[in-house]
Amino acid sequence: VSNAADCIDYQAWCAANGVSDATCLETFFNDRLNDGDLPIRNVRIGSNTTIDRATMGATTIKKGAKLDNLIMVAHNVEIGESTVMAAQTGIAGSTKIGKNVMFGGQVGVAGHLKVADGVKAGAQTGIGGNIRQEGMVIMGSPAIQVMQYNKAYVVFRNLPDLKSRIEKLEKELLAGK
Repeated sequence: VSNAADCIDYQAWCAANGVSDATCLETFFNDRLNDGDLPIRNVRIGSNTTIDRATMGATTIKKGAKLDNLIMVAHNVEIGESTVMAAQTGIAGSTKIGKNVMFGGQVGVAGHLKVADGVKAGAQTGIGGNIRQEGMVIMGSPAIQVMQYNKAYVVFRNLPDLKSRIEKLEKELLAGK
């Protein structure tokens, strides 16, 4: 496990461990900073992203994953290959995210869930249950299929007008009694 001094002067760590200048940075990040409980290789992690150490087992971010800034990855989470997550996404503990998954900004995922391969979640989606269908496109909170979300949103957007129409009909019905 690395300490603060290693992080401040990685070149000193490389020199002390016989690592050449040509491979110093890669060796330091892949061998020194990544211990058995936090295996992270060939991924991109944005600034101020937090990845918790596992409580048991491992927190894993697989090859080709890209995590934007300000993301929270809790303990024992597994993020599949080539998955991308936009800023301010939060993944609660022991959740398994499949490969080729895409999360828009501010997606939230509850703990101990599974998200199938190829799932796409629109911005601010709240995932509170397992998503078993591969390639599903979801949106909203709670998460529903995007076509169902779009239909519901049209109704939601028109609620003030619908309320006015209902009130008018009620007045007409009461006046006719």
